[in-house]
Amino acid sequence: MELYDVCRNTVSNWVGDGLRPSPGEGQHLFRGEELKRFHELRRSRSRQSLRHGQFKCFTCKAIFFPEVGSVEILSGAHRGLTAFAVCPNCEVRNSKFLNEVECDKLKTAVQTHISLQVIAEDEACPPAGIGKIRSPGDENAAGSGGSRNDRTVFHWQQYAVRYDAKTIAAHLVSIREFEASVGEKPFEKLRQEDVAGYRDGLLLRLEESGENGLSCSTVRHRASHVRAFLIWLRGQDGFRRLSANLPGYLELPRKLSAKALPKARSYPGIEDAAAMIAGMPVGSLRERRDQAIAAMAFLSGFRATAPTNLRLRHVELENAQVIHDGRSLKGKNGKNFVVSFFPRTESFERVVREWIETIVRLGFGEDDALFPDHRQLVHKLSRRRKIEPMRSVGSVTRAFKAASLVAHADYSPHCARDTLAALGGLICKSARERKAWSQNLGHETDVITERYYGKLKDDQRSGIMTEMRARGDLIDYEKDLLLDLFFNRLDRNSPDYVRATKLQIALIQSEQGSCQVVEP
Repeated sequence: MELYDVCRNTVSNWVGDGLRPSPGEGQHLFRGEELKRFHELRRSRSRQSLRHGQFKCFTCKAIFFPEVGSVEILSGAHRGLTAFAVCPNCEVRNSKFLNEVECDKLKTAVQTHISLQVIAEDEACPPAGIGKIRSPGDENAAGSGGSRNDRTVFHWQQYAVRYDAKTIAAHLVSIREFEASVGEKPFEKLRQEDVAGYRDGLLLRLEESGENGLSCSTVRHRASHVRAFLIWLRGQDGFRRLSANLPGYLELPRKLSAKALPKARSYPGIEDAAAMIAGMPVGSLRERRDQAIAAMAFLSGFRATAPTNLRLRHVELENAQVIHDGRSLKGKNGKNFVVSFFPRTESFERVVREWIETIVRLGFGEDDALFPDHRQLVHKLSRRRKIEPMRSVGSVTRAFKAASLVAHADYSPHCARDTLAALGGLICKSARERKAWSQNLGHETDVITERYYGKLKDDQRSGIMTEMRARGDLIDYEKDLLLDLFFNRLDRNSPDYVRATKLQIALIQSEQGSCQVVEP
């Protein structure tokens, strides 16, 4: 009813007209594909010519035979013969132009109270598959609008509402594919060979090419989705008798668990990022907004979805902070935390500060969007309502494309987090500082920051390793040996004395330009 903005009677009339609900007791449940089929059929009917006594509703687009008592026939010199009737679905009065033959039939039907279907020239047979054509006890018959599993899947959707909508959709694809592979067999009758057959089908499609072929990543995800569904299913009433081994039959060969080597994302250094933002065009309000969006990403480390949802009240320039409000920002996992401006980001702060001063002069208030749609900037603002944030991250992507042109590179909005993570690796000198830096990025531990962000490229890694080999840094144990040697605390016949003497000679020779270690 909410989806189509109709009343309860309209839905009931649709069911009577051929919309097939899924089997089961309680409220009607409809598959999306069944709704699509029904409305496509109605559209195809509406393109057909109307039979005598048949009307088309201008509001709900239904083709109907009205009640005889609602029919009214008028005639006029300019309008000809016109009939009016009330739609039984939406109760809207509709009109229809008549020829003399149909007008005579309608008048006869009104006078004798005969159903208008009787006066139709011919009664076409209903299209195949229309209506609830199933025998009692056969809940999976072809005439139904789905299977008896639909209500189970619906209950799973209510359970999975904690996930993102895209995640739920991806899981539903896997669950429906699994259901089709077992022939829409009731879930309470699943056996181990059913699950194993679905797994084997996935592995076969892994070797195929074309539309039916699947990538290794897709196979892993679909097996994981169905496994999670089966684990949930076994905990529901009526399904506890299912074998506890069912999820185990979706385990894939170990070779499929090997992932491809991760590619290091390209990201600029903090100085290069500052030069890149400073070089962006600022000729129009839209370009200045895009520059401020990119600057905010490097200033706060927010993900791409967060800047577009920021409001003026979220930025506290006096305290050098940005509030990440999980209730209004489309951030990951709805986290709530306060981000302090990162060190070495003063140039980005100036850009954001200038942008805020600009929109405040335009009349923006605390509840208005920090980065509004450009149409709100070029047209006169209406102060009767607040300026809402943008609905997509397209402006953030566009801003980084403009910045990438300045740097002659191809940076994504996520590169700002890599830049800040790499900067933290250079600045932080203690475990306490590394933890604070990581939490400022929205991570619970610094392990997450080190594992996923600011990764070194191969050439960077090789250069650092070469530099470390050339330096020949001493470890703590070697430093202690040299101190003991200097203060004569070592026995001349001990192995530690020999090691310390070798280290001393090696240090002297390295200062003279030679790295060769000689025997004492």
